[in-house]
Amino acid sequence: QGESTTFPPAVARGRVFWLDARSGVSDLNACRPGGIGRPCRAYETDLEPTPRAFLESDGRNLTWIEAGNRIAFCRVDRRRGTCLRQSLDEPILTASRPTSSGNLVAWVKLTFRGDNILQLCERAADTGRCQTLDVMRAVGDDAPKLQGNRLVWDAKIGDQASDVFFCEYDSIRRECPVQR
Repeated sequence: QGESTTFPPAVARGRVFWLDARSGVSDLNACRPGGIGRPCRAYETDLEPTPRAFLESDGRNLTWIEAGNRIAFCRVDRRRGTCLRQSLDEPILTASRPTSSGNLVAWVKLTFRGDNILQLCERAADTGRCQTLDVMRAVGDDAPKLQGNRLVWDAKIGDQASDVFFCEYDSIRRECPVQR
């Protein structure tokens, strides 16, 4: 549609979402595909324009970083395709794209000591609050991935070669034991 968009656009609930950053702020735009050979009909998402970057989707939720280094997210309404924005309470300097799945959000927190920390939080359904859990230090991955309650990332320990790590989040114990 000739827009300045994120790459790649995100897909959630059968709709296509993208950031239009032409004006310096980013509108979260959306359209609903009309089928083969038909245009994608654009519609309003009901979110205020603000600087946004790193739009991600897990198929139901959208996650992004916005002005003030806040990780924000919304669950796409199945019928209307709109989103009710929520954000983490505290600003976070990230060294990665945020990733989400269901009520879980993860990112790599930038530290100035060089031991960037992979963090995870579970959003409370009623309040949207998200208490942060440190999963692993010295993570250099700029694109960790969440699917269900499994978090996967790339890291290395000491002088060893880089390897794949993962953890399965246990919401009752509020822990995510790291496995290699």
